[in-house]
Amino acid sequence: SRFQICFSLLHFAETFSVWLNPNMTGTIPYSLYNLTKLQNLLLAFNGFSGTLSTNIGNLRRLNRLQLNDNNFSGTVPSELGLCRDLGKSYLISS
Repeated sequence: SRFQICFSLLHFAETFSVWLNPNMTGTIPYSLYNLTKLQNLLLAFNGFSGTLSTNIGNLRRLNRLQLNDNNFSGTVPSELGLCRDLGKSYLISS
């Protein structure tokens, strides 16, 4: 899909941000977890749902994670602990 092509173009991105877009629904695309240079993943105030993938552990350089105000369910995967630089995370209301 076109959305996945965009992710392949972002291979060296350090920040990925989508805010205040209720049209962003469904689960977080798996291709996003391949952006291993990400330091900031900001997906607050959207319509994402489902569970957070264990592939979140691939984002080991992550420093800031904002997933608040979506429709996520389930528990936070333990693989998030692999993100050793994670300083700020906002998961409430997800």
